[in-house]
Amino acid sequence: MTRSSALLLLASLFLVLVATRFEPTDPQRLEAVGRLLWEQWQPWLPSAEQSQQRWAELWRRLPRRPVDDLQHRLQTDARFRQYDIVILPEGPEVARLRGRVPDDATRQAILELARHTVGIEQVIDELTLPDGVTPTPPQHQSE
Repeated sequence: MTRSSALLLLASLFLVLVATRFEPTDPQRLEAVGRLLWEQWQPWLPSAEQSQQRWAELWRRLPRRPVDDLQHRLQTDARFRQYDIVILPEGPEVARLRGRVPDDATRQAILELARHTVGIEQVIDELTLPDGVTPTPPQHQSE
């Protein structure tokens, strides 16, 4: 019997036992079978690094809009993760940014990130600041 056949048989047995024999009050047996399954399947699974490389490759191959790239950049940049920034596509090369940021330096950094995202030609700034914080005037912002 091959290893994959044995694993499928073990998984089937697990399902049958869960459906017919195990009582809700018998978690130790269920945990033991689950652990055995995990130990058998774990060597076949890719490592975390391999999974991350595969997802990165898939991400690069998927067709995306420039606003999707900007959204990804904002979500993966540690400086901006905690802010709820909404990006509204206004056209193929235009991004409207909405959300609340704590200070003007953060606002400027987000706008620069947007302006330097490939495919975005115009950024419409609708980011808000807390009361009493004055935004600096735009230097070369497209509106």
